[in-house]
Amino acid sequence: MNLRSLFALPLSCCARFFLCALFLLCALGFPSLAQQSPATINVRVTGAEREDPLERAEVRLHVFAHPVPSHRAYTDGSGRVTFYGVERGHYDLEVEKDGYELYRERVDIPGGMSQHISVRLRPKDAPGRRNAGGTVSAAMLAPGPARKAYEEGMAVLREKPAESIAHFRRAIELHAKFPEAWAMLGLAYTREKHFPEARAALQQAIELNPRDTTPQVLLGKLYMEEKDFAKAEKQLKESLHLDSQAWDIPYELSRCYFNLGKLALALEFARKAQALPQAPTTTHLLLADIFLRRGESSNALHELEEFAKKDPQSPFIERVRARIAQLKKAPVP
Repeated sequence: MNLRSLFALPLSCCARFFLCALFLLCALGFPSLAQQSPATINVRVTGAEREDPLERAEVRLHVFAHPVPSHRAYTDGSGRVTFYGVERGHYDLEVEKDGYELYRERVDIPGGMSQHISVRLRPKDAPGRRNAGGTVSAAMLAPGPARKAYEEGMAVLREKPAESIAHFRRAIELHAKFPEAWAMLGLAYTREKHFPEARAALQQAIELNPRDTTPQVLLGKLYMEEKDFAKAEKQLKESLHLDSQAWDIPYELSRCYFNLGKLALALEFARKAQALPQAPTTTHLLLADIFLRRGESSNALHELEEFAKKDPQSPFIERVRARIAQLKKAPVP
């Protein structure tokens, strides 16, 4: 990874170390302190027709395939609810209110940051309309023993990816057409640096469910792990049409173009990712690095200040504030 943009201004050795560590932790998606810290999830529920806030809508957050929600609350008068201490992982978000269609969406919760999710509920009596939420998780439809093995794999995937592999393989043995198990098996192999096995598992997940963006994005990230940015670009571009609201596709494309030195495209897709309602606050850090590489320190400063404003509880906040102070003291070119 070329980190020359991180040293665009005169910095001390400590500052250089901070910048290098910050970029690797925040922009590259490697296992980090942020990924290990709980997240804050802000959900806003409105009606689909007039986008008016809906009070007393029940919001539930389930760990994938788990019948009991890990978090549950009712929206306030502004249609909002906040969940604190949400562990990093894959979840099913459900929103229910009398007179409206049940909303269900699969969400990926990054660790150590705030995430904002907008939900629009459609009235049950609206003719010819479909729920705007995602499809029912395949894990929920898998046979009981396969689902149990999958849950066991998910429970240890973050801390013990090598151990999770056996659980995902068991789930697949019990139910071969289980795309989510194949996808998570691919992720576990990726974290263990078993790239050929990861690639095969992710390709199988895509074959079983070509409309699911999760294995598509994971495969793109795998190619970036292998430094094959041309393949990563191709894979991620093919995924763009699948879900116009998936922030992680343009986010990963931006990272890919950053590595390829195509800064105009990196900036374009980072902005696209940031504009989506579920984008994490780390889009500001990605944009800051792009602006530094382009020599636009004032724009980088703005992005860092926005990050500090939106995610003041981030484990990176003190280092980000230190960098803000450095940029403010730096002479204007």
